[in-house]
Amino acid sequence: MFVYKGVAPGTHHFVKNPKRVDFRGDPGQPTEIDDVVRHITAHSWPSAWVSVSMSFAIAADYATRGGRVYEIRLSDIGENLVLDPVAKIVEHSNRTLKRFVHFHDGHQDLTGALGDPARSTVLTTFPLRPAAPPAPKPPAPSISGHLHAITFATRDAELLLKSVPSSALGLVYNVP
Repeated sequence: MFVYKGVAPGTHHFVKNPKRVDFRGDPGQPTEIDDVVRHITAHSWPSAWVSVSMSFAIAADYATRGGRVYEIRLSDIGENLVLDPVAKIVEHSNRTLKRFVHFHDGHQDLTGALGDPARSTVLTTFPLRPAAPPAPKPPAPSISGHLHAITFATRDAELLLKSVPSSALGLVYNVP
């Protein structure tokens, strides 16, 4: 199976040739569940992981025009270096602690809007709530960070890798 890493022009890995320098997360960074969520929803550096996609098209979207997509042979990467972020986040749902990773109190089209900025008004529209008095500025829907991360990781067909040795790199594609 191949996964793909999109690299935009002018970024660190675009300048350096990953055929000589491995893609690698920072091994000094923490790897707890909240770090997985932060990596996916807020910023991916510094982080213990490198984000890749199982979709060439998504990697090309991240590479942008003039960028590159690197093909990575997943079979050449140790199993302990690969993390499925959706599975990891779902492991942390616990009904006894009232921590449900897919929590939100918005309308049913909210999750689709999380991954589509053009539909962002859904994320700021006051949802119906029981016995909610009218307010001058009602609160937006409550959405767990875990749900954000699950939605983004699913949208991007994302896997997290600790490192990608140059021996696991396949073809390099230029994005027109």
